[in-house]
Amino acid sequence: MAKFRRFGGLTRTSLLVFAVVAAASRLAGCAPILEPTSTLTPTLVKSPPAQATVLVVGEVAAGDPDAQRWARLLREALIDRLIRADAFSVIYDRDTYATDGSTLLLAGSITQADRGSDAWRFAIGSGIGRPELAGAFELRRREGEVRAAFTIAADEFGPGGLSGHWLPLSMEDMARRLGRDAADAIVRWRHGEEIAAATWP
Repeated sequence: MAKFRRFGGLTRTSLLVFAVVAAASRLAGCAPILEPTSTLTPTLVKSPPAQATVLVVGEVAAGDPDAQRWARLLREALIDRLIRADAFSVIYDRDTYATDGSTLLLAGSITQADRGSDAWRFAIGSGIGRPELAGAFELRRREGEVRAAFTIAADEFGPGGLSGHWLPLSMEDMARRLGRDAADAIVRWRHGEEIAAATWP
């Protein structure tokens, strides 16, 4: 009968397997990438109204129940980031009729939501099977004139190979990142800066 020497509750075989997996990941350059990034593409940009001081944040529209949950997380992160940035004197988290010429409306929607495939990500890697999440936003006046619009998509391939199998990107993290980056774009636009400037965690 084979005998296994234990090291703190682990057998020598378990330690060997762990070492092989760690070495393979290091050799393959598969260091975990746990923070998604995003790509923002402006579709319409006009100068922000000088008197616009109030932002009404509408619901982020989504189709299926999973996408609706990610839309809520995105919206919560967006509102939190906007409040912290203090770019508008008042920010409502629901639509309101008490508005005038100083008000802008923000409308958004989830345009793509795909959990990806663990099997494809592990077997092939190089971005195949990665989760995907994207949205679109418009800033408009109360009377309906669109002043700015952009799309935003999570574009981080995430870990590949072994790391990609065991540490896939989280759809929740991707949703929060899109919300933060969308808010940052709105703040830049409000200050007259490039709406698609580089984004940071």
